[in-house]
Amino acid sequence: MLRFILGTGGSGKTAFIYDRFKELAFGGEDEILMLVPDQSSFETEKAVLELLGVRLSKKVEVFGFDGMCRHIFQLTRSTPQNVIDNGTRAVLMSVALEQLSDKLDLLRTRRSKGLTEMLISTLSECKKN
Repeated sequence: MLRFILGTGGSGKTAFIYDRFKELAFGGEDEILMLVPDQSSFETEKAVLELLGVRLSKKVEVFGFDGMCRHIFQLTRSTPQNVIDNGTRAVLMSVALEQLSDKLDLLRTRRSKGLTEMLISTLSECKKN
């Protein structure tokens, strides 16, 4: 079952999730998956270990988005096929910018090659970190 837990900061989302994990793990659930942002996966795994202990924490798999993709590819015995290059990224970004041009108040540059190049460069920098 997929369930979204929504709420403002400090509303108890994390506590709710950890309480639910505890219920599921102690209730005999064998496989619990949690999808978190990549930068939060280590901290979340650590919190689950502290919450459930070594034996029960093995029932919970915490994935960042990249880890989830690798897990799915491993389960399906496939490999990613559609890796795109910067040329394809540039085309996709140009189309997206054109479609959003009416909504982009600060970026009024239509068909700006420089903007697309800057976005690709920014994306590359973000992927490095």
